[in-house]
Amino acid sequence: MGKLIAINPTINFSKLAEDAEISFVPMELVDENYGTIKSMGTKKRIDSKGFTKFQEGDLLWAKITPCMQNGKSAIAENLVNGLGCGSTEFFVLRPKTDKIRTKYIHLILRDERILQNAENFFGGSAGQQRVSKDFLLQLPIPVPPEAVQEQVIKIMDDAYEAKRRMEQEAKDLLDSINGYLLEELGIALPPEEENTLGNRVFRVSSEQVLGGRFDPFFWKPFHKLQEENIYSSMHQKLKLMDLATFETGVVYSADRERDSGHGILRANNISLSNNALDLSDIRYIDEALELQDSKRLYANDIFMCSASGSKEHAGKVAFIEKNLPYYYGGFMAVIRVSSDACVPRFLFEYMASSIFRSALFRLLGGTNINNVTGDMLNKIPIALPAVNMQEMIVAHIVQIRLKVRELEQQAKTVLDTAKAQVEKILLEGSL
Repeated sequence: MGKLIAINPTINFSKLAEDAEISFVPMELVDENYGTIKSMGTKKRIDSKGFTKFQEGDLLWAKITPCMQNGKSAIAENLVNGLGCGSTEFFVLRPKTDKIRTKYIHLILRDERILQNAENFFGGSAGQQRVSKDFLLQLPIPVPPEAVQEQVIKIMDDAYEAKRRMEQEAKDLLDSINGYLLEELGIALPPEEENTLGNRVFRVSSEQVLGGRFDPFFWKPFHKLQEENIYSSMHQKLKLMDLATFETGVVYSADRERDSGHGILRANNISLSNNALDLSDIRYIDEALELQDSKRLYANDIFMCSASGSKEHAGKVAFIEKNLPYYYGGFMAVIRVSSDACVPRFLFEYMASSIFRSALFRLLGGTNINNVTGDMLNKIPIALPAVNMQEMIVAHIVQIRLKVRELEQQAKTVLDTAKAQVEKILLEGSL
């Protein structure tokens, strides 16, 4: 690649006025799923000092872990004044000749095998490792004729577009679950208030505050209205501990971690996008440790992240469909239904809903400094219909989730098929 591309080429911004605007791309605005820039900010040219500089059409490629392995790279397009600046953790790549397409280079550098190989060129301290420039300079790549490059680009563009459509359809289906559940329960979720000064000012009587919660977030009128809407449901209202038990997971020290042994599931094993269990990354601890059977995961368990290191993870749940040979970690918890009046899957869907999560964050105080506890969950009312209605609701939602899984698998297959086509072209010269 060293013969084909310039790495971090010199870019002169001096022709722009100091107060002229250029695009700004921090690392978090690069979409690792599609290899695009999700959105861009702006900076004045005078404020670009200390950032990585680039121009229209340049390829930005993350060199730092874990962004590199995650595939954070994108072509800079539609830049303000044709120029931009961004994270210092980007390599800027630009073809030296018009015989090679930037998009073709980008597709090559998004290949999982290339990204894995790049780890052999890491330097720096643990946790802040970066790929050396030599990796890119020495990387051998196939260079087909321009017409073939265009063919490869079209195949992948079409695949990513199909993947995007399927994933959007899956997302729309997942979003519909919440509305369906609340409608069946007769609960209206009040709209979020606009962030105006008038809406941020409200009064609470001292009688309510004294001896109780003192933080303004808890007393926002929105939360009070939401609670009233739950209690207005025609169905009985119960507390979590009337229906289930709450148990935290295995606490262990880092020196007990091993390459094999007792499998431990953690927060990253719950997908943030669809509340599904993700077993792609499992941690193991010393098999010599004796662990309680209650800390294993069984069918109908509701697996929860009880630590609030981030708003996205706190209180996130996944449903365990069958007995698993894994335990759950100390920052996790399991809710096990103990009442015949409650269908486990229904309780999971209720806990995954916006009405429950909003009530949970009210108790957390709108911050990420508290952990979720059984006592906290027990303060959230649960609208519980008759068992036959719970089963009807669950059956409908299960069908939606099955369709979502089907679409997600189809999206993966479309992309995998396109990659196989491209590989055949590059290795054999034709489809």
